[in-house]
Amino acid sequence: MKRALIVTSILILMAAGIGAQSLGTGITVFVPESLYQGEDGSVSLETGFDSSIGLGNLLSLPFGLTYIKVNGLSPAESDQAWYAADALLLHLMVQIRVDLGPVFLKAYGGGAASWLMSHKPYAQSIEAYYLSQAGGGIDDVQLSGISDDFRWGFGWQAGGGFGVKIDPIEIQVDATYRSIGHQGTLTADYSEITGGSAATSSLSESIALFLRGISIGLGGSFAF
Repeated sequence: MKRALIVTSILILMAAGIGAQSLGTGITVFVPESLYQGEDGSVSLETGFDSSIGLGNLLSLPFGLTYIKVNGLSPAESDQAWYAADALLLHLMVQIRVDLGPVFLKAYGGGAASWLMSHKPYAQSIEAYYLSQAGGGIDDVQLSGISDDFRWGFGWQAGGGFGVKIDPIEIQVDATYRSIGHQGTLTADYSEITGGSAATSSLSESIALFLRGISIGLGGSFAF
């Protein structure tokens, strides 16, 4: 069902792009929340397609597809990076824009969906979290055979920016915060190390893995 929803949305937005009133491109970097809160993860470049449909002088509907190689997906319970992933994002937002001569201000927000095309866990970060939850007397926690079913995620994004317009070209700077949750189950063989002995059990936990962070972009668009 979720796959069908994503594919249908992409097809609708691609068809809508035929009637779009502007096309743009630029350079955007993504800073994961784990980096500026937990000093873990790294900055990555975003690439994608963006367009918009005008709804008068103030309102428009920006939409697009974005690819991010994310190094810093985390659950809500931790500010450390648990996963790295190749993520494909789809967004559809409402934007308000105010023109002040050649300068303009804008604010926007809306829904976003994410497909984790591939991802890998950082076992040490996950083990460190479970060690912090294990209580006193436990020397170490080790996980082996980590597996999960994180794939589809849904959430929101919002932001704002400013720019300069010299018809028909616009140059702008913007910042966007996004929060997209991927619900799934994490399973592994769980071992608690105490002294020289290990107690092993099976771990199976439902977790929401979040793609959260700030995108900062410098871009341009062409109106037609």
